[in-house]
Amino acid sequence: MSRPKNEEGCSPRGRLKDWAHGEHPLQLVTVDQLNDEKDVLFICDGCAKPIRNDGHLFYACVPCKYFLHKFCGELPTTNPQSPSHRILYNKYSPAYKLFLCHGCHYWGNVISFRGDEPRNSLPFEEHIACSALPKMIKHESHPHPLHLNSYKPTSCKACDDKRYFYTWHGCEGCDFHLCAGCIMKASRVKHGWDPHPLRLIFDPGMVEDHEHEFQCEFCSQDLDTNFWFYHCDDCDLSFHLRCYDKSCYLNFSHVKYGATDIIKDHLHPHSLTLVLNKKVRSCGKCHWSSIGRAVLECAPCKTIFCASCSGMYQ
Repeated sequence: MSRPKNEEGCSPRGRLKDWAHGEHPLQLVTVDQLNDEKDVLFICDGCAKPIRNDGHLFYACVPCKYFLHKFCGELPTTNPQSPSHRILYNKYSPAYKLFLCHGCHYWGNVISFRGDEPRNSLPFEEHIACSALPKMIKHESHPHPLHLNSYKPTSCKACDDKRYFYTWHGCEGCDFHLCAGCIMKASRVKHGWDPHPLRLIFDPGMVEDHEHEFQCEFCSQDLDTNFWFYHCDDCDLSFHLRCYDKSCYLNFSHVKYGATDIIKDHLHPHSLTLVLNKKVRSCGKCHWSSIGRAVLECAPCKTIFCASCSGMYQ
Protein backbone atom coordinates (compact mmCIF):
# COMPACT_ATOMS: atom_id res chain seq x y z
CA MET A 1 0.00 0.00 0.00
CA SER A 2 1.36 3.40 -0.98
CA ARG A 3 1.94 6.17 1.50
CA PRO A 4 -0.53 9.09 1.20
CA LYS A 5 0.42 12.40 -0.41
CA ASN A 6 -1.53 15.56 -0.95
CA GLU A 7 -1.79 17.49 -4.17
CA GLU A 8 1.62 19.14 -3.64
CA GLY A 9 3.33 15.86 -2.80
CA CYS A 10 3.82 16.87 0.81
CA SER A 11 2.68 15.38 4.07
CA PRO A 12 -1.11 15.14 4.54
CA ARG A 13 -3.06 18.00 6.08
CA GLY A 14 -3.36 16.79 9.64
CA ARG A 15 -1.95 14.32 12.14
CA LEU A 16 -3.52 12.71 15.17
CA LYS A 17 -1.72 10.84 17.90
CA ASP A 18 -4.65 8.55 18.35
CA TRP A 19 -5.50 7.21 21.80
CA ALA A 20 -6.49 3.88 20.21
CA HIS A 21 -3.35 3.44 18.08
CA GLY A 22 -0.14 4.30 19.85
CA GLU A 23 2.32 2.91 17.30
CA HIS A 24 2.29 5.83 14.83
CA PRO A 25 0.56 9.21 14.33
CA LEU A 26 -2.59 9.00 12.24
CA GLN A 27 -2.69 11.12 9.08
CA LEU A 28 -5.80 12.93 7.84
CA VAL A 29 -6.26 11.82 4.22
CA THR A 30 -8.79 10.97 1.51
CA VAL A 31 -8.98 7.72 -0.44
CA ASP A 32 -7.64 9.52 -3.54
CA GLN A 33 -4.43 10.31 -1.65
CA LEU A 34 -3.69 6.62 -1.09
CA ASN A 35 -2.15 6.40 -4.53
CA ASP A 36 -2.75 2.82 -5.69
CA GLU A 37 -5.58 1.88 -3.34
CA LYS A 38 -8.57 3.69 -4.85
CA ASP A 39 -10.48 0.44 -5.40
CA VAL A 40 -9.85 -0.88 -1.87
CA LEU A 41 -12.74 -0.89 0.62
CA PHE A 42 -11.41 0.68 3.81
CA ILE A 43 -13.09 -0.40 7.05
CA CYS A 44 -13.04 1.86 10.10
CA ASP A 45 -11.30 0.43 13.17
CA GLY A 46 -13.65 2.46 15.33
CA CYS A 47 -17.10 1.34 14.16
CA ALA A 48 -16.39 -1.44 11.60
CA LYS A 49 -18.30 0.48 8.90
CA PRO A 50 -16.93 1.34 5.42
CA ILE A 51 -15.12 4.60 4.81
CA ARG A 52 -16.49 6.67 1.93
CA ASN A 53 -14.31 7.13 -1.15
CA ASP A 54 -15.85 10.38 -2.43
CA GLY A 55 -13.35 12.85 -1.03
CA HIS A 56 -14.26 12.58 2.67
CA LEU A 57 -11.35 12.93 5.08
CA PHE A 58 -10.44 10.11 7.43
CA TYR A 59 -7.52 9.15 9.65
CA ALA A 60 -5.05 6.51 8.47
CA CYS A 61 -1.93 4.70 9.58
CA VAL A 62 -0.84 3.19 6.28
CA PRO A 63 1.93 0.88 7.60
CA CYS A 64 -0.48 -0.75 10.08
CA LYS A 65 -3.55 -0.61 7.80
CA TYR A 66 -5.40 1.13 10.61
CA PHE A 67 -8.20 3.56 9.67
CA LEU A 68 -10.76 5.73 11.44
CA HIS A 69 -13.63 7.88 10.25
CA LYS A 70 -12.94 11.51 11.15
CA PHE A 71 -15.88 11.33 13.59
CA CYS A 72 -14.54 8.17 15.25
CA GLY A 73 -11.01 9.53 15.47
CA GLU A 74 -12.12 12.76 17.15
CA LEU A 75 -14.42 11.25 19.76
CA PRO A 76 -13.97 12.53 23.33
CA THR A 77 -12.15 10.19 25.70
CA THR A 78 -15.22 10.04 27.93
CA ASN A 79 -18.86 9.53 27.00
CA PRO A 80 -20.71 12.85 27.55
CA GLN A 81 -23.84 10.88 28.48
CA SER A 82 -21.99 9.10 31.31
CA PRO A 83 -18.46 10.22 32.26
CA SER A 84 -17.63 6.83 33.80
CA HIS A 85 -17.80 5.10 30.42
CA ARG A 86 -14.41 5.48 28.78
CA ILE A 87 -13.27 4.62 25.29
CA LEU A 88 -11.16 1.49 25.09
CA TYR A 89 -8.27 0.67 22.85
CA ASN A 90 -10.05 -1.05 20.00
CA LYS A 91 -7.54 -3.78 19.17
CA TYR A 92 -8.21 -6.42 21.76
CA SER A 93 -5.43 -8.76 22.75
CA PRO A 94 -5.73 -11.00 20.89
CA ALA A 95 -7.45 -9.08 18.08
CA TYR A 96 -10.24 -11.61 17.50
CA LYS A 97 -11.80 -11.17 20.94
CA LEU A 98 -15.45 -10.04 20.84
CA PHE A 99 -17.56 -8.07 23.32
CA LEU A 100 -21.36 -7.90 23.57
CA CYS A 101 -22.76 -4.37 23.37
CA HIS A 102 -25.16 -3.66 26.24
CA GLY A 103 -27.11 -1.24 24.07
CA CYS A 104 -27.96 -3.14 20.88
CA HIS A 105 -26.83 -6.65 21.91
CA TYR A 106 -24.69 -7.07 18.79
CA TRP A 107 -21.14 -8.42 18.99
CA GLY A 108 -18.15 -6.22 18.20
CA ASN A 109 -14.36 -6.00 18.37
CA VAL A 110 -13.82 -2.30 17.65
CA ILE A 111 -13.83 0.85 19.80
CA SER A 112 -16.30 0.91 22.65
CA PHE A 113 -17.26 2.97 25.65
CA ARG A 114 -16.62 0.98 28.78
CA GLY A 115 -17.24 1.42 32.48
CA ASP A 116 -17.90 -0.56 35.63
CA GLU A 117 -21.52 -1.23 36.61
CA PRO A 118 -21.65 -1.78 40.39
CA ARG A 119 -24.49 -4.34 40.26
CA ASN A 120 -22.77 -6.68 37.86
CA SER A 121 -19.34 -8.30 37.74
CA LEU A 122 -19.19 -7.80 33.96
CA PRO A 123 -18.03 -4.45 32.55
CA PHE A 124 -20.46 -2.11 30.83
CA GLU A 125 -19.58 -1.87 27.15
CA GLU A 126 -21.28 -0.15 24.21
CA HIS A 127 -20.55 0.45 20.55
CA ILE A 128 -19.89 4.03 19.42
CA ALA A 129 -23.33 4.33 17.77
CA CYS A 130 -25.19 3.25 20.90
CA SER A 131 -23.18 5.60 23.11
CA ALA A 132 -23.77 8.51 20.72
CA LEU A 133 -27.57 8.40 21.00
CA PRO A 134 -29.01 11.68 22.36
CA LYS A 135 -30.53 11.91 25.82
CA MET A 136 -34.01 12.51 24.41
CA ILE A 137 -35.49 10.92 21.29
CA LYS A 138 -38.88 11.48 19.66
CA HIS A 139 -39.85 8.18 18.02
CA GLU A 140 -42.88 7.73 15.78
CA SER A 141 -43.89 4.57 17.64
CA HIS A 142 -44.82 6.55 20.77
CA PRO A 143 -46.58 9.90 21.34
CA HIS A 144 -44.23 11.09 24.13
CA PRO A 145 -40.49 11.83 24.15
CA LEU A 146 -38.27 8.91 25.16
CA HIS A 147 -35.54 9.76 27.66
CA LEU A 148 -32.20 8.06 28.20
CA ASN A 149 -31.97 6.03 31.37
CA SER A 150 -29.78 3.26 32.69
CA TYR A 151 -29.27 0.48 35.21
CA LYS A 152 -32.94 -0.46 35.56
CA PRO A 153 -34.37 -3.93 34.89
CA THR A 154 -36.93 -3.66 32.10
CA SER A 155 -37.93 -5.21 28.78
CA CYS A 156 -38.01 -3.74 25.28
CA LYS A 157 -41.49 -3.02 23.88
CA ALA A 158 -40.23 -3.57 20.35
CA CYS A 159 -38.40 -6.92 20.52
CA ASP A 160 -39.60 -8.26 23.91
CA ASP A 161 -36.03 -8.77 25.02
CA LYS A 162 -36.27 -9.19 28.79
CA ARG A 163 -32.59 -8.91 29.60
CA TYR A 164 -31.65 -6.29 32.14
CA PHE A 165 -30.67 -3.42 29.88
CA TYR A 166 -27.82 -1.22 31.00
CA THR A 167 -29.12 1.69 28.91
CA TRP A 168 -32.42 2.32 27.18
CA HIS A 169 -34.76 5.13 26.17
CA GLY A 170 -38.19 5.19 27.71
CA CYS A 171 -41.37 6.95 28.77
CA GLU A 172 -41.75 6.27 32.47
CA GLY A 173 -45.38 7.36 32.60
CA CYS A 174 -46.42 4.87 29.92
CA ASP A 175 -43.98 2.11 30.93
CA PHE A 176 -42.70 2.15 27.34
CA HIS A 177 -39.01 1.32 26.84
CA LEU A 178 -36.85 0.63 23.79
CA CYS A 179 -33.36 -0.85 23.65
CA ALA A 180 -30.72 0.93 21.58
CA GLY A 181 -30.86 -1.72 18.87
CA CYS A 182 -34.59 -1.22 18.29
CA ILE A 183 -34.68 2.55 18.60
CA MET A 184 -32.17 2.68 15.72
CA LYS A 185 -34.12 0.29 13.47
CA ALA A 186 -34.62 1.69 9.99
CA SER A 187 -38.24 2.36 8.98
CA ARG A 188 -37.56 0.73 5.60
CA VAL A 189 -35.00 -1.96 4.79
CA LYS A 190 -34.04 -4.24 1.94
CA HIS A 191 -33.75 -8.02 1.97
CA GLY A 192 -32.38 -10.40 -0.63
CA TRP A 193 -35.54 -12.51 -0.45
CA ASP A 194 -37.86 -9.70 -1.56
CA PRO A 195 -37.59 -7.18 -4.44
CA HIS A 196 -39.47 -4.51 -2.46
CA PRO A 197 -38.50 -2.55 0.65
CA LEU A 198 -39.77 -3.96 3.96
CA ARG A 199 -41.61 -1.62 6.33
CA LEU A 200 -41.07 -1.52 10.08
CA ILE A 201 -44.47 -2.31 11.64
CA PHE A 202 -45.19 -0.96 15.15
CA ASP A 203 -48.86 -2.00 15.13
CA PRO A 204 -50.66 -4.59 12.97
CA GLY A 205 -53.15 -1.85 11.99
CA MET A 206 -50.38 -0.41 9.81
CA VAL A 207 -51.01 -3.33 7.42
CA GLU A 208 -54.42 -2.88 5.79
CA ASP A 209 -56.81 -5.74 4.93
CA HIS A 210 -54.57 -8.50 6.25
CA GLU A 211 -56.77 -11.60 6.45
CA HIS A 212 -54.51 -14.12 8.20
CA GLU A 213 -51.81 -14.48 10.84
CA PHE A 214 -48.40 -13.01 10.16
CA GLN A 215 -45.64 -15.61 9.80
CA CYS A 216 -41.90 -15.08 9.83
CA GLU A 217 -40.25 -15.97 6.54
CA PHE A 218 -37.01 -16.92 8.27
CA CYS A 219 -38.10 -19.17 11.14
CA SER A 220 -41.61 -20.10 9.87
CA GLN A 221 -43.13 -19.23 13.27
CA ASP A 222 -46.20 -17.03 13.80
CA LEU A 223 -45.45 -13.42 14.69
CA ASP A 224 -46.66 -11.93 17.95
CA THR A 225 -48.06 -8.63 16.67
CA ASN A 226 -47.70 -7.04 20.11
CA PHE A 227 -44.08 -6.50 19.07
CA TRP A 228 -42.44 -4.92 16.04
CA PHE A 229 -41.69 -6.74 12.80
CA TYR A 230 -40.72 -6.06 9.19
CA HIS A 231 -43.31 -6.59 6.45
CA CYS A 232 -43.71 -6.30 2.67
CA ASP A 233 -47.28 -5.41 1.68
CA ASP A 234 -46.81 -6.47 -1.96
CA CYS A 235 -45.46 -9.95 -1.23
CA ASP A 236 -47.07 -10.50 2.21
CA LEU A 237 -43.64 -11.37 3.57
CA SER A 238 -42.69 -10.75 7.23
CA PHE A 239 -39.73 -11.13 9.60
CA HIS A 240 -39.27 -11.04 13.35
CA LEU A 241 -36.80 -8.25 14.16
CA ARG A 242 -34.25 -10.76 15.43
CA CYS A 243 -34.80 -13.06 12.45
CA TYR A 244 -34.26 -10.19 10.04
CA ASP A 245 -30.99 -9.41 11.83
CA LYS A 246 -29.87 -13.05 11.68
CA SER A 247 -30.79 -13.47 8.01
CA CYS A 248 -28.78 -10.35 7.13
CA TYR A 249 -25.85 -11.21 9.48
CA LEU A 250 -26.41 -8.02 11.50
CA ASN A 251 -25.61 -9.64 14.86
CA PHE A 252 -21.93 -9.52 13.90
CA SER A 253 -22.03 -6.34 11.80
CA HIS A 254 -19.85 -4.41 14.31
CA VAL A 255 -16.94 -6.83 13.90
CA LYS A 256 -13.93 -5.87 11.81
CA TYR A 257 -12.76 -9.02 10.06
CA GLY A 258 -9.43 -10.00 8.58
CA ALA A 259 -7.22 -10.61 11.65
CA THR A 260 -4.74 -13.27 10.52
CA ASP A 261 -2.06 -15.59 11.89
CA ILE A 262 -4.23 -16.61 14.84
CA ILE A 263 -2.72 -19.66 16.50
CA LYS A 264 -4.98 -22.16 18.26
CA ASP A 265 -2.86 -25.28 18.69
CA HIS A 266 -5.57 -27.13 20.61
CA LEU A 267 -7.97 -26.68 17.67
CA HIS A 268 -5.95 -26.81 14.48
CA PRO A 269 -2.31 -27.15 13.35
CA HIS A 270 -2.49 -24.17 10.94
CA SER A 271 -2.93 -20.44 11.56
CA LEU A 272 -6.49 -19.10 11.41
CA THR A 273 -8.23 -15.95 10.16
CA LEU A 274 -11.23 -14.09 11.59
CA VAL A 275 -14.04 -14.15 8.99
CA LEU A 276 -17.83 -13.90 8.73
CA ASN A 277 -19.16 -17.32 7.77
CA LYS A 278 -21.83 -16.94 5.07
CA LYS A 279 -21.87 -20.61 4.07
CA VAL A 280 -23.64 -23.64 5.52
CA ARG A 281 -20.70 -24.98 7.50
CA SER A 282 -20.32 -26.46 10.95
CA CYS A 283 -17.66 -25.93 13.59
CA GLY A 284 -14.80 -28.38 13.26
CA LYS A 285 -14.91 -29.12 16.99
CA CYS A 286 -18.52 -28.98 18.27
CA HIS A 287 -20.16 -29.47 14.84
CA TRP A 288 -22.80 -26.79 15.46
CA SER A 289 -23.91 -24.73 12.45
CA SER A 290 -22.14 -21.36 12.37
CA ILE A 291 -23.74 -19.63 9.40
CA GLY A 292 -23.98 -15.86 9.80
CA ARG A 293 -21.47 -15.80 12.66
CA ALA A 294 -17.91 -14.68 13.25
CA VAL A 295 -15.60 -17.69 13.10
CA LEU A 296 -11.93 -18.57 12.83
CA GLU A 297 -11.14 -20.17 9.49
CA CYS A 298 -8.30 -22.18 8.01
CA ALA A 299 -8.65 -21.32 4.32
CA PRO A 300 -6.49 -24.17 2.92
CA CYS A 301 -8.35 -26.81 4.94
CA LYS A 302 -11.76 -25.09 4.61
CA THR A 303 -12.25 -25.69 8.34
CA ILE A 304 -13.96 -23.25 10.69
CA PHE A 305 -14.24 -22.98 14.47
CA CYS A 306 -17.12 -21.21 16.20
CA ALA A 307 -16.64 -18.37 18.66
CA SER A 308 -17.35 -20.56 21.67
CA CYS A 309 -14.83 -23.25 20.80
CA SER A 310 -12.15 -20.75 19.79
CA GLY A 311 -12.55 -18.55 22.89
CA MET A 312 -13.64 -15.41 21.05
CA TYR A 313 -16.23 -14.24 23.57
CA GLN A 314 -14.96 -12.06 26.41
